[in-house]
Amino acid sequence: MRSLHFVFPAKSEEPKILPKMRREPKEIESGGATAQKTSLTVTLLTCRIRLVTRLLRSENKVSNTAIPYPPKTRDKSVTEKQKGGDPLNKFFTTFEAETYVFYKVPKALFTDGKYRPVSTDAKMLYGLLLDRMHLSVKNDWTDKYGRVYQYFTVKQAQELLRFGHEKICRLFSELEATDLILRKRQGQGKPNIIYVKKF
Repeated sequence: MRSLHFVFPAKSEEPKILPKMRREPKEIESGGATAQKTSLTVTLLTCRIRLVTRLLRSENKVSNTAIPYPPKTRDKSVTEKQKGGDPLNKFFTTFEAETYVFYKVPKALFTDGKYRPVSTDAKMLYGLLLDRMHLSVKNDWTDKYGRVYQYFTVKQAQELLRFGHEKICRLFSELEATDLILRKRQGQGKPNIIYVKKF
């Protein structure tokens, strides 16, 4: 059905009915090309979206895949110490051999026949007295003859050896009887002066 357009001429003329002008073929062609371009663009975008979706899914699969790790080694530092320690730690290494301080007891006290009557506890007391010789040198405890002496009370010996008062006195007497020490009593509550003699 055609639409009619009315043209109003001058008053003396009658109106004429003219047909509507059709679109030019060029415009129709250009409109079709635009539609084709639009549909092609939509198709390309759809393909890109699908491709990106596939890539993301493949990356998620790779990231969710469990990576095998090497088995964890059991930390022996805590468990072994709680159970008594690693057996290898009971031995000294080359670097640890000189990092500890020891009380030294002369070997002659055990091998020489004249010291056999001396008890092992008395020999240990003699080792403690030898260890305290550095205090005498540090404090310049020497007499007029240049002999080094020291102060070592019965109470101090009790704290180290964990013996009673009577036993400590008996151990001092053993060392003095075998000529390993010499004691000089000062009296009036003062500690005895002790000379450690050579074995």
